[in-house]
Amino acid sequence: VILVLKYGFSLNLSNYTEIYDVREMFKEETGGSRFYTFVFNWLSHVFSILLLLISLIKRNVLLFFVSIFIQLYLFNLGGNKAIFLLPFFAIFLFVAIAVFKEFAAVFVLYALVFLVGALYFYDFVINESFSTASSILVRRNFFVPANLYFDYIHYFSYNPKDFMAGSFPFSMFAETYYTTPVPLTIGTEYVSRFGKTYANGNFLSDLFFN
Repeated sequence: VILVLKYGFSLNLSNYTEIYDVREMFKEETGGSRFYTFVFNWLSHVFSILLLLISLIKRNVLLFFVSIFIQLYLFNLGGNKAIFLLPFFAIFLFVAIAVFKEFAAVFVLYALVFLVGALYFYDFVINESFSTASSILVRRNFFVPANLYFDYIHYFSYNPKDFMAGSFPFSMFAETYYTTPVPLTIGTEYVSRFGKTYANGNFLSDLFFN
């Protein structure tokens, strides 16, 4: 309700190439508001996914479609690929645990190996170039986080660490060394592919600079 009152309903995404434009527009509309960022992130990454899992456990079709609708709305609003992919990943893990039980981790590992192999076979044998699916699954999920992790380590080995000063509530009494958010600082320093790039690292890189 909070997000709908703020942003309303509109079709922001009509094709894949518009993702980064929509993401930038959403950041401008949010205006750096911690409140709306908090609501958006927790709804997309926690509450909606929890609702999806509850619907699977309870076999409640209505809850299932409500959670999917919420994710599609948030994906259209913010243009974040992770929001679109999270329900698929959550369902995949749920099925793995429900069916394979203690062997779920082994199943997930073999499934990922098979999927990557199948994608690369399609890319090099059939398509003769890298596909969007390969880019999202392999490059974005494995190579990009690894690269960003080492970018963070390299940058903060030679620049001051922030010691949580950029995060609430520490920002109330501690002063950050950086005039821009750290992900934007790293994106400008190492990526700079789409203008303002927020290069969010994993929890280990976040731990290192804080």
